[in-house]
Amino acid sequence: MTLVGHFARFNEWAEIDSYSEGHFLERIAPGSFVRTLAEDRIRVTLNHGKDPDLGDKPIASPDVLREDPEGAWYEAPLLDGVPLLVVSGLRARQYGSSFRFEVIGEDFDRGAKRSDYNPQGLPERTITEARVHEFGPVTYPAYEGATAGLRTLWTPARRQRALVLLGAPTTQGAPRVWTSQTVRRSAGASFKTSAHPE
Repeated sequence: MTLVGHFARFNEWAEIDSYSEGHFLERIAPGSFVRTLAEDRIRVTLNHGKDPDLGDKPIASPDVLREDPEGAWYEAPLLDGVPLLVVSGLRARQYGSSFRFEVIGEDFDRGAKRSDYNPQGLPERTITEARVHEFGPVTYPAYEGATAGLRTLWTPARRQRALVLLGAPTTQGAPRVWTSQTVRRSAGASFKTSAHPE
């Protein structure tokens, strides 16, 4: 199973109200992640490594990290041992995504006017370059458009292995067509194939 989504979306305003940083609106400009995605080793953790059970243990290993027109896209196969509750939550789209980063470049408009997206006239920060240290699924994302979901690619070998592990009838002997219904009947669970999160 592969964790997929955008850990950040471009040009999506988020309200930041931080004791250390202050109260302002923040957005991320396209191009902000080009260098960090190419140069840095970025970890994938659950809830910024603060999950009481998993702590700062990585839960996936990124295969794909790139900018696309919407934001920072990732594909990261889950590591063995990720708890079933977390996997089920990802399937049900109960998580968003977030990232821990260091601001390298920014434009800060401290005299921003009131507007439809900024009715309080808060200062506006546009991040133009960031160094990402970690990202992953979070229960409460700061950016609502940041996503975390699962995609399953069932190759014949992986299907066979899943059936063996679940104790389901295998393809040895009479030919058999594998479907998600087979797994549902065999183990009371549903495995589905999904495209990019909506």
